Amino acid sequence: MAQLTTVLVDDGILIRAVGGPRWNTTVFPGSTGYEKRNGVWGSPRHQWSVTLGGLFSEMSDVLALHTEAEGQAYSFLWTPPGYTQGDFRFASDELQIDVSGTDTTMVATVSFTLIEVIGE
Repeated sequence: MAQLTTVLVDDGILIRAVGGPRWNTTVFPGSTGYEKRNGVWGSPRHQWSVTLGGLFSEMSDVLALHTEAEGQAYSFLWTPPGYTQGDFRFASDELQIDVSGTDTTMVATVSFTLIEVIGE
């Protein structure tokens, strides 16, 4: 799939981002107790659990991006906290949205996981 030119901007509504680099290693335990480890990836892939919060009207950009990306079908640009901008996709075709408040002050929390896309 292709990358969208859209950038996920979370300024002012980012509540929490938990994650970072992860590796893929296969471990083969030998019959004598010795292990053989094989690093499958040559570089790490970042994965982040992100929570955005604020007025429901402030969530329109992330909801529109999820629709434009067709869930996890297309990737987009995002800058993880403390890292440089990279190519990411949603890890699921669903968003977790929690809405509360009154008709005039609807507050929303949107949670999702982002996975870095490598080599697209």
